[in-house]
Amino acid sequence: MASPPGGAGATGRRQPSLGALAAVGLGLFGQLGCGYHFAATGGPLPGGVKAVDVPVLRNQTTEPGLEGQLTDEIRRRLAQLGYGGEATERATLVGTLVAASGTPLAPKVANSGSGFGVYNPGLYSVTLVVNAKLQRGAELLWQADGISLSERYLPADDLATLEANRRQALHRLVHDLAHEVVERLSAGL
Repeated sequence: MASPPGGAGATGRRQPSLGALAAVGLGLFGQLGCGYHFAATGGPLPGGVKAVDVPVLRNQTTEPGLEGQLTDEIRRRLAQLGYGGEATERATLVGTLVAASGTPLAPKVANSGSGFGVYNPGLYSVTLVVNAKLQRGAELLWQADGISLSERYLPADDLATLEANRRQALHRLVHDLAHEVVERLSAGL
């Protein structure tokens, strides 16, 4: 049985058209994509701190540029949790990227045809280590040394692709490490 003109179903109520639903969905998506977001409020910080300043972290590794990326991610995460405002109870989060290392993991052994196995890494790992402390003037409110996370990435036959995979792993790792630093800070760990 066909519906009457106007989109009314068997109940007599007008059904929204697919176009109307799409317009509402796009309208909501457009608003959310243009800077509207829900901000979570973080837990209490040590010393009753309400806002945190984060100068650029020091980088003692051979990985150039990671200090700026990690600083930006920490600032972004703190702002999401509501610690980026103009409160008078301020402190400074000082940090140092102390180590960056990479290692091959999960080796694959391929037969070389001569009866000897040839080592071929099937997976790589990159690790970053950061030390961080929250200070209000000369007063130490919180400190965590040796915060470390690792990220895995796939090997490649050519050096350019291998390096691209490593850089992508570093990007993910910086994001996760920033979240870990802020999580420990807000938990007082």
